[in-house]
Amino acid sequence: MIGGLVLFSIAIPFYVVYFRSRENWWALFPAGVLSAVSVLILLEESDIGSEIAVSMFLILLGLVFGVVYFRFRQNWWALIPAGVLASVGIVVGLIGMTKADDPSENIFNGILLAGIALTFFVLWRLREVHPTEWAKYPAVGVGAFSAATLLFGSEGSWAIALIAAGGWMLYRSFKK
Repeated sequence: MIGGLVLFSIAIPFYVVYFRSRENWWALFPAGVLSAVSVLILLEESDIGSEIAVSMFLILLGLVFGVVYFRFRQNWWALIPAGVLASVGIVVGLIGMTKADDPSENIFNGILLAGIALTFFVLWRLREVHPTEWAKYPAVGVGAFSAATLLFGSEGSWAIALIAAGGWMLYRSFKK
């Protein structure tokens, strides 16, 4: 427990830097990461499972990036690591709550990809405020890959993705 408390005490000066001058938003990153690592260490010492502890750690890291975006809206890029880290954290937590012999790997992969697609969809929805028109491409691509993974499994979705990419390249070449 001492290690977690020491790491949190190292985070405190970074919080002070941020709260003294809100222009120093960069200080949220070391403060948040050190705080998340200290929470991870403290959770590992408890009876909670290691997957749940890692899940909470990843979600806390995502929250750091989310706070940076919601506090400073010009930093729209922070939504990408926030969404990806939260998605990975949720999937790790779901894995930790299921049985080890549960054959639901495709469901977890599909959920992870759906969370990443949702992240880019949210970015695309902000296109009137931020330069994120491009986010529709990863949102659609990763969303389609998520659906294929849920329907056909991880191995089948790769084949479908390659066929779809080839079809798109053929379409683009004939369009010109």
